[in-house]
Amino acid sequence: MLCVLLYLSLLVRAVLPAPCNATSSADLLVLVPIDAEVRIGRTAASGALVALDTIRDRGILPPTFNLNIRYGDSKCSSVETIRSILDAWEGNFEVDAVVGPVCSNACNAGADFLQIRNLPMISWDCTQPSLSEKPNFLRTVSDYGKFSTVIAAFMEHYNLSKLVMICSVETIWITTCESIKSTLEKSNTQVEVKEIIPLLVQTSSSEEIGDLLVSKVRPSARVVFLACYINDIRKIMTAAKQQEMLDGFLYFAMEFTMSMIENDTQDENAVLQGLITFNFGIASTNAEFVAFRNKVFQKKSQVVINNIRVMDDVTNSESIDSLAVNLHDAVILYALGLNESITNGVEGCRVTKENITDREFEGVINTIIIDDKGDVLDPDTLVLNLQDNVAEYRLQEVGQVSSKKYQTVQGGRIIWPGNRTEPIHDCGDDQELCPKEDKGWVTMIVFVVIIIVIIIVVAIILVM
Repeated sequence: MLCVLLYLSLLVRAVLPAPCNATSSADLLVLVPIDAEVRIGRTAASGALVALDTIRDRGILPPTFNLNIRYGDSKCSSVETIRSILDAWEGNFEVDAVVGPVCSNACNAGADFLQIRNLPMISWDCTQPSLSEKPNFLRTVSDYGKFSTVIAAFMEHYNLSKLVMICSVETIWITTCESIKSTLEKSNTQVEVKEIIPLLVQTSSSEEIGDLLVSKVRPSARVVFLACYINDIRKIMTAAKQQEMLDGFLYFAMEFTMSMIENDTQDENAVLQGLITFNFGIASTNAEFVAFRNKVFQKKSQVVINNIRVMDDVTNSESIDSLAVNLHDAVILYALGLNESITNGVEGCRVTKENITDREFEGVINTIIIDDKGDVLDPDTLVLNLQDNVAEYRLQEVGQVSSKKYQTVQGGRIIWPGNRTEPIHDCGDDQELCPKEDKGWVTMIVFVVIIIVIIIVVAIILVM
């Protein structure tokens, strides 16, 4: 019955619209997670408002065109994403497109829901590879499968080649692991995925996880990719500590941020020390980003959801998350689509995926290339390391992958798991994963020489 009502609510609004022109308007719903485990909206949301200034300054839309923005809290939830869309409609906000949400489960549900009216969704942090196949979905972040390039660049920099993947059984993680493995196998890289290990972490005991690490990981590799959520990562690394498998190993994740652990204790976070994370984004010292971050901070009081200024906890511009760049660029991408709708007089200023894919445009930092599937090509990626800074654990920028090459950042020094300062060895500290060359031929030569000597000695004795 609920599905029927949702369909009717969509169809009732499908009235015949007027052609788009310079004095038209469009309603853009911006979805950000506020009250959720992922609270990135609290440190990035006003990036969309900075985008309105960029649109005006660059003349992307006519000054007489009215682009309205409304915020909604998607809470990293499928249900709340759809609820936010319905709430906007109930409030007489048309919703011509959605920028957001984050969290791939929410994007899956939201994109399917919007497809009923062929409305586009432009996410700024949904990374599940299969989302690219949706006919109305685009993003200003790359999908997790693209991390294969980052993994290869980082591992080759440190002369590492053997990799094991532990993947939580949720669809996003399994498809991510399969995509990364497939891409690595097809590319010209020395990195070899020894095994993909699916694991239902939540229901597995520490003993079971420890047994798996000992039986599957230890004999195969010293680099472990953890494709799972933060609580699962902590559980796996705790089991690794119990098995004395921190020192000499490298554990890395994707899109790990401090907001995921900021409410946890020092003791709870201690086991994560040394974790490497690959995050799509720009170095915090980048001049363009610093200037942009200041603009986002200045507009934080204008982000209001349910009569609450949701960014009031942000006390300085340094706290603004780099994902605000993706949010800004998503709004710009939609505005470029609107520009085409105005030029072509499209009814209702409709923007479709076909209007805005396979194009280049200038983002906050650099040129953004959107491919024909609506994904960003070759995004810059930060390499960060969770380190103990005496009073608290912090993510330190240690490197960056750009144009498929890894470079250390100034002052970037990795503290490896187990508080190790020297890089790990691909073969293990005792070379246990790289058996010594078979020296059988040496033994054979020695044996032959001994036989010859014996024959000579015997012959001399017989002659005498």
